[in-house]
Amino acid sequence: MALKAKKPQAKEKRLKMFVYGPAGVGKTTGVIQFPSSYIIDTEKGTDFYDKTINAQNSVVLQTLNIGEVKEELHALVTEKHAYKTLVIDPITQVYNNVQEKWTRIFERHAKTQKIAETQDFGLRFWGKVKGDFKGLQRQMLAVDMNVIVTAHQKDAYPNGVKFGTTFDSMRGDDYLFDLVFELERTNGSLVAKKIKERAEIGENKFPETFEWSYENFCK
Repeated sequence: MALKAKKPQAKEKRLKMFVYGPAGVGKTTGVIQFPSSYIIDTEKGTDFYDKTINAQNSVVLQTLNIGEVKEELHALVTEKHAYKTLVIDPITQVYNNVQEKWTRIFERHAKTQKIAETQDFGLRFWGKVKGDFKGLQRQMLAVDMNVIVTAHQKDAYPNGVKFGTTFDSMRGDDYLFDLVFELERTNGSLVAKKIKERAEIGENKFPETFEWSYENFCK
């Protein structure tokens, strides 16, 4: 059988970016500046920014339901449209919705009332949650668009001891993305701290920290 591997060629790469930070830092305003976006708003954070969104020729769907989000992503893959960027803001609420969905299912089928009340569903429960959420991740990779996803921030507890902060979503959520930034406020400015950047060796585009704006991002 002939070997199938080929020499790699340069390809046009779609943006795959993950952004997290504390409440009120400016995650929503930081990502809605991208033009021609299809924004899935999971906590009505876009309610105050209709002028900005309309100026960018973007649209908004407000939902946190995993089923609805999957339906929209399927439509973005299969139907012709002019949108360039998919924004999910924040993914935290979708992940919470997946857990709530499977909690309700397991409660209905729990063998005892005690198990239902304590929600001690074991590894099978988490397997269902993970499988459902990974289905959404596969759809995000399938869309021929830029993908920008935000998440809440939470304290990190490696080895059971508080140490720094991380994103509030499914563990490993950041693996899908080529760029990961943590946003924070420094002297009144919105600053991005680079957590991860996939790039050709020696050709990184972004510094370790920079003032966040659409203009700076596109430089």
